[in-house]
Amino acid sequence: MRQIVYRENAVMEQHRCESSCIADWVIHECPKCDYQLWENVLTKEIKVLNAKENISHSGFYAPEEYYKSTNNLN
Repeated sequence: MRQIVYRENAVMEQHRCESSCIADWVIHECPKCDYQLWENVLTKEIKVLNAKENISHSGFYAPEEYYKSTNNLN
């Protein structure tokens, strides 16, 4: 297992991920680099590919039905 060490005064680059869903997996992909985080919503298994020590990634996923329901408030 890889250990992540946070340095108190380290400057972290911030990247925003784009998210999608394939079967039971939510995939967060960075458009600026090759970082990926795969999250299985049933088993809670997480796979991280191409993590960088000096880049912090963020993002979220919500199903398309969620966005449709929030836009139809009539």
